[in-house]
Amino acid sequence: MSQRSFIYSPLPGRVVFGPDSGGQLPTEFRALHIDRALVLCTPDQSHLADDIAALLGDQCAGVFPKTAMHVPIELAREARDEARRVGADGIVAVGGGSTISLGKATALERDAIRSLLDDAYHGRCPQHSAAIRHHRTIA
Repeated sequence: MSQRSFIYSPLPGRVVFGPDSGGQLPTEFRALHIDRALVLCTPDQSHLADDIAALLGDQCAGVFPKTAMHVPIELAREARDEARRVGADGIVAVGGGSTISLGKATALERDAIRSLLDDAYHGRCPQHSAAIRHHRTIA
């Protein structure tokens, strides 16, 4: 079965979907003027976050592999503090619901753009299908 590729740009967000969409993160970051992003993931997905960090190169401020279910407030504060410490102006949440929730909380606290690499298709690496959704945090 062939997968269709598409780009969807609602305001204030944008969706990039299709094979190798994860590989488009550096280009998307340039378009969004993101200089350095913090990559969030669970401990079990750190290998994927490391792949994303390598793909981003200098655009990656670091990896925060501590996401936990239900995003305890202490964890959200720790991620916010780490984003501040590394000078991140963007957040990449790699994975599912808990990581995406942590990304939202961290971006809101940092007034950052969040970029969610949704692993709903269990993309396991940037070359597989993934959805990149960008949202500017509006307080």
